[in-house]
Amino acid sequence: MVATAGTPSQPVVRRPGPAIVALSAAMLAWGVTGVIAKSVDMGGMALAAYRTSVGAAVLVVALLATGRRLTWHALRVGAPGGVFMGLDLVLFFSAVKLTTVANATVIGALQPALVILISGPLLKEKVAKGAARWAVVGLAGTALVVFGASGLPGWSVGGDLLATLTLGVWTGYFIATRMARGQLGALEYSTVTAIVASFVAWPAAAVFGQDLSWPTWSSWGWIVVLAVVAGVGGHFLMSVSIPHLPLWASSTMTLSIPVVSTIAAAAFLDERVAPVQIVGIAVVLVALALQMFGVFSLILALIARKNPVAFFRETQEAMLMAFSTASSNATLPTSLRVADTQLKLPRPIARFVLTIGATANQNGTAMFEGVTVIFLAQFFGIDLTLGQQLVVMLICILGGIGTAGVPAGSLPVIALILGTVGVPPEGIGLVLGVDRFLDMCRTALNVIGDLVCAQVISSTSRPEDFAAPEAGDG
Repeated sequence: MVATAGTPSQPVVRRPGPAIVALSAAMLAWGVTGVIAKSVDMGGMALAAYRTSVGAAVLVVALLATGRRLTWHALRVGAPGGVFMGLDLVLFFSAVKLTTVANATVIGALQPALVILISGPLLKEKVAKGAARWAVVGLAGTALVVFGASGLPGWSVGGDLLATLTLGVWTGYFIATRMARGQLGALEYSTVTAIVASFVAWPAAAVFGQDLSWPTWSSWGWIVVLAVVAGVGGHFLMSVSIPHLPLWASSTMTLSIPVVSTIAAAAFLDERVAPVQIVGIAVVLVALALQMFGVFSLILALIARKNPVAFFRETQEAMLMAFSTASSNATLPTSLRVADTQLKLPRPIARFVLTIGATANQNGTAMFEGVTVIFLAQFFGIDLTLGQQLVVMLICILGGIGTAGVPAGSLPVIALILGTVGVPPEGIGLVLGVDRFLDMCRTALNVIGDLVCAQVISSTSRPEDFAAPEAGDG
């Protein structure tokens, strides 16, 4: 008997901790896919066809070994996810060939915002307050960054359109998986999607003229590794974990894939990150670390009379969720639970401070914006006057209040500030490729900053200040 995780209309969220671990392992598996694929001397879609076929064969054997069989019901329920997965492989490889890799990656990074907009009405999930509104802002802002690449070498509107279609089918795969997993087990669903995806990938590879001849033995070794690691391992782990997390939270965790890919490519393919990017990363991380472990620790010790070590230990769940999702709004429910169960803060204070802080107290974002603008100004050899630096500081403070609480929400603000102080806005491309990791770090700082504020207010308030008023009080 296959255990279900609830119906699509009433998703059951349970055991989020193990689910986050399993989904993180899936992100790691998908992150190394690009490195493995680049080691195979085959066309991209031909490799996808062989990979899906080998993965399907492995999953069928595993299914039969457990004494289970595929049924027409399983094929009917899992087929949409398989179609979406196959189309995703075909469209993404085509988009990368036609447009810049940066554009294809940025467009794909919009998936969490798209999921936030549709997961509520479609799956009846409770999305953090304001997340949908800020998701629209994030979509519009990132679209400006993408359209700003028009005319650059390697760019084409056709490639961007294909990348947009990839975004749609990848989102469809997540939704189809969430809906199907209420009726199928993880192994059955993974097997069906792999089989259907192979039937999509083979005709597509033939239509695009890919060489489908028998691979060499060395290529077969990599195909098997690719199929087992990414095809079987990654998608199976995602199928296992996705019923236990809200869809929008699962989606945002996919933003860690570019980080893993960049690190793996630098380690195994010698695709080094530009030195100027490494310097920029170091500057931002040092600033965030000083704020997190320096300023916050002093505030906790001197004002809140709270042991900083104990505080960080008690808030590690919220920090992990913020780092994984790169979204303050997505982390808000976890922050509220941590404040209530771990920090033991009064609920009126925690709910008021954390809800407002999710969008109006993004200190990590404000710091990142200011440091990045100053760094890019120095890179281009532009000396900012004291007045311009004050303008940057003011806009960054305002940006920390109004920036969208979704992944990459600060990038449009940085582009705006760069243009305001006379720094070429295209310089944002120097941080765009590594922004995902920095976004995860500064989101963790934003969330911990909100919890620090709630801790300080709670420690400096009297019980009667937040007690419920008695009947008859005005």
